[in-house]
Amino acid sequence: TKAPVFNPDFYDCILYPERDLNTVYNYIQDNPRRLAERRDHPEWFQRVNYLTLDGLPCQAYGNLQLIQNPFIEAVVVRSVHSAELRKANRERWLYAAANKGVLASAAYSQHEKEIMKEADRLGSKFIYFTEKPIDKFCKPQGHAFELCSQGRLLLIYVNPGLFSRKRDWCLRMNSLAQTLAGR
Repeated sequence: TKAPVFNPDFYDCILYPERDLNTVYNYIQDNPRRLAERRDHPEWFQRVNYLTLDGLPCQAYGNLQLIQNPFIEAVVVRSVHSAELRKANRERWLYAAANKGVLASAAYSQHEKEIMKEADRLGSKFIYFTEKPIDKFCKPQGHAFELCSQGRLLLIYVNPGLFSRKRDWCLRMNSLAQTLAGR
């Protein structure tokens, strides 16, 4: 018998004219490196389809060990926070980022996004809450893949359809981040 040419989870798609061919070419050319990374560190590319966190059904992809880190900080910025509180929180979060801590956030607000970008430059590890399902074809691309290949990322999906409004989803993800941080 002949061995299959493609992996069982092979994903193909039609190349439409509006798709940039250089992007497709670079993706194909980089495939062997990404495969080698996943094979060298399978623990950093784990997929979990059924996970319950704080009573919520979730899916996860990445380094599941990040949930066990004792130094998780929930990056939650609220509009009611004073400038002093924002400054103190920022310093605490960036200190954790620079010292092997994990920052957990949906990074929904602009302030949260800025903190996470700055923490990334410091080498932080991240737990990101996402609205994108983690199906069998989910493989982080670009910078998210690089974070996975360094063991620095865990994506957690919670279905936004469980909530009546996007704001409710965001508030619940903030609460979940704080639960993971032990607060």
